[in-house]
Amino acid sequence: MDFFNYKDGKLFCEDVDLSLISTKFDTPAYVYSKKTLERHIDAYVKSFSSNNNLVCFAVKSLSNISILKILKDKGCGFDIVSGGELHRVMLAGADPKKIIFSGVGKSKKEIALGIKNDVLSFNIESPSELYRIEEVAKDLGKIAPISIRFNPDVDSGGHDYITTGRKGDKFGISSIEDILNLSEHISNSDSLKIVGVACHIGSQILGLGSYKAAARKTIELADKLLDLGIELDFLDLGGGLGVPYNGETPPSPNELSLI
Repeated sequence: MDFFNYKDGKLFCEDVDLSLISTKFDTPAYVYSKKTLERHIDAYVKSFSSNNNLVCFAVKSLSNISILKILKDKGCGFDIVSGGELHRVMLAGADPKKIIFSGVGKSKKEIALGIKNDVLSFNIESPSELYRIEEVAKDLGKIAPISIRFNPDVDSGGHDYITTGRKGDKFGISSIEDILNLSEHISNSDSLKIVGVACHIGSQILGLGSYKAAARKTIELADKLLDLGIELDFLDLGGGLGVPYNGETPPSPNELSLI
């Protein structure tokens, strides 16, 4: 439990007796350990041997602004799925060029907010979403950065409800032909710019085999785009390492960075 420990039969968060929290604020109360957060952030950020990377936190999992500020101060970027989440990370002082706007239900208003705030990229998952972003960007006289989320057809081995990279799952574009066609459309558009490709294979992942397969397919797709003369700024690989709920031994961030 990291910095949550029992002392003389009382549960402490760092040096704070949690019974005092319950007395002052009543229960239920949410208590976070800054030291625990910083320790786990460092495990990811410091696992890479190169500075040419960005670790993004999924804001949908925890959007407390004080927590987001800690993440920002430790060098993290953010993966958002709504205009509300964009507002929160900007309040936390996030660098717009460290924000990826994911999610399948972006409204025109939310897209406009992302463009005006100069986010790093919009992850798109369908032609209709791409055309909507193109329309908004054209109306604003701006160029929207686009990353295409593809479906690598990789089973992460997790629970069906949190596995997102199989061909039958609802996320990402499965057809390579469709991806190549959309990429060419983006390249020929005056209002769009392709900056990356993305995939996300799920959560509670306990082995690295699925990550390796997804990484290999991502690189293969990037090579196909390069053959068309389309260069990318980055590759976006997503999926959550497992946590030991029942004695599991998930891989470490350092092991993940070495695949």
